[in-house]
Amino acid sequence: MERWHSLGCKIALSIGLLFAPLTVIAQTEANIPEVEESDVATLSAPSSHWITALSFFDSNAARIIDGDSGKVLGAVHVAPMSSIVFAPDGKHIYVAETIWTKGNRGTRQDMVTVYDARTLKLETEIPLSGRLLTGYRHALFAISTDGKIGYVYNMSPASSVIVVDLIRVRTHSQKRTVAARAMA
Repeated sequence: MERWHSLGCKIALSIGLLFAPLTVIAQTEANIPEVEESDVATLSAPSSHWITALSFFDSNAARIIDGDSGKVLGAVHVAPMSSIVFAPDGKHIYVAETIWTKGNRGTRQDMVTVYDARTLKLETEIPLSGRLLTGYRHALFAISTDGKIGYVYNMSPASSVIVVDLIRVRTHSQKRTVAARAMA
């Protein structure tokens, strides 16, 4: 009887050793995370109820939020203290911003960055002459009602407005403000 018991233990041990690698493989496969596939959603046409929220503490992103639902629809990368405007026709998002080549120092670059409003993909950058005024202020950047011209408040060295041709994607001119002309 002991002989049969010993033989049974050996058979059980053999079967266990035979299937043990399969158990390890199954457990290993179960622990491997699935590969994530990135996707990019296409937004609907911008709504007058959409708002942008800038966060200067946790990221350099302007979040686009549906004001009706409170849902974050997407985000575009922006420099701190940028001014953001949706084109009247809803096709573009314009960002008047200043960046430095080394993050917070280096060569200063002032520009209007143009994003596709549905895909949020960067389309182009329009370099600005002068010094874009940055700071916690509103209305530093505006677009004409037909969406063809952008106006950027500037400090170079006095107050002025840079006129940007948004159709030809270039700086059109620079106009000194009334206060700047009076001080000259």
